[in-house]
Amino acid sequence: MIRLNGKKGYGIVALALIVLMVLLSLCVQPAEKVDLNRTLPAQTPTSISQPTVRTPAQTPTGTSQPTIRITESPPISQPPIDTTVGGNVAASTMPRRIRAYFSSAYPNTNGLSYSLDFNVIDSGWLYKNVYSALPLEAYAHFSSPPVKKTFIFWNDIAYAMPEQFNRFAQDSHLSVTTPADAGNIADFYVKVSEPCGAMGHSPAIVLNSSTDIPSTKNPISQELTRTIQSPNISIAGDEFRVNVYTWAPVGGVVRQWDLKVTRMGQVTATSHVVGEHIGDALPGADCSP
Repeated sequence: MIRLNGKKGYGIVALALIVLMVLLSLCVQPAEKVDLNRTLPAQTPTSISQPTVRTPAQTPTGTSQPTIRITESPPISQPPIDTTVGGNVAASTMPRRIRAYFSSAYPNTNGLSYSLDFNVIDSGWLYKNVYSALPLEAYAHFSSPPVKKTFIFWNDIAYAMPEQFNRFAQDSHLSVTTPADAGNIADFYVKVSEPCGAMGHSPAIVLNSSTDIPSTKNPISQELTRTIQSPNISIAGDEFRVNVYTWAPVGGVVRQWDLKVTRMGQVTATSHVVGEHIGDALPGADCSP
């Protein structure tokens, strides 16, 4: 303890207090006065980027595409592509099955790498009666022009047309109870049996009269006009007899068909050529049987 005596001692104490107050004033800053009535500047909101959502392209209403083209040309050493046609047929094995047919029918193609084009045949009747069945024309490009063959692809089997139609009818349990059923089967049968064909075109058109044949550039003779009749369906015992005329856009081939259709969907058919290069036909090699 330090004892200070007299005025001199009090002076020293006062001086020390003054120095202490000066030091404290230098160390402590006065609090900032905030004006509560002041308007704060507007804050710019932070921009948050949103993910881009891409919606699938919409098909215009009212449009139709009766045929679909699928091109498949992988090297033979690779597995076939996984393709979905029309949303109802997983055709992952379809190219392999069809290649197997061509390899068997044309042994010289074994080991060749070639492309396949598939032209889907529009058949509302078949889609309704045999779920997921896919009728199509296959064009094999191992020669020029390509070799065409028609198939029905169903249940992982490629049925070659027309020689395996009855097997397909049996496997799929087709049933024919009315003349309309027989007419629908006949219509479908003549289309899958037509040897002519071109990508994007129906293989054959069932005629009601000669006016169904496009003929703006190549008029139809009066004789052929009198020959062509509308489809005729009759019942003979336990069978239906169907007689139709068809026109193929490629080659302009007109055929007359006589078909027998059983109630189990079995078809026996004969045909003969009535005329060739009829109407506004597409150019093509002679493909009449």
